[in-house]
Amino acid sequence: MLFFMLLIAAMPIFIANQEPPLPLPLPIPLGQTSPMLRAIQWGVHADDQFNEEESEIASRLMSYQPTLLEECMGNCPLAAAYDPVCGTDGVTYGNSGILSCAQSCGKDLTMKHPGMCQESATE
Repeated sequence: MLFFMLLIAAMPIFIANQEPPLPLPLPIPLGQTSPMLRAIQWGVHADDQFNEEESEIASRLMSYQPTLLEECMGNCPLAAAYDPVCGTDGVTYGNSGILSCAQSCGKDLTMKHPGMCQESATE
C-alpha cells in the first residue's frame, strides 16, 4: 500500500521531467508523395511484378550471381603458383587455392582430379 502512495506522490515529478513531445512532421506539399508512401507503393509494385513475371526475375537473379562470385573471388588471398586442378564443374582452376576460394564463395564443387580438365572453360 505504501508503494502505491509513493508512486502517486512521485507522479508529478515524473511527468515534469519528461522531454517535450517531438514536433509533428511537416506536411508534404500537394502533388508530392512522401518517401514512406513511395516505399510502400514500390513494394506493392515489386510484389505484383514478382508474381506476374516470376521467371524473368529469377533469370535476372541468375545473371547477377556470376558477378557476385567474381567479386567474392577477387577478395580471396591466392597463391601465384600455377598448379592446375580440375573441378567437378568441368572448369580448370589455376591451383587448389583458387578452387577452395570458389568453394568458400558458394560454388558447389570439389576437386575432380589434379591437372587440367579435358574440355574446360578455365577459371
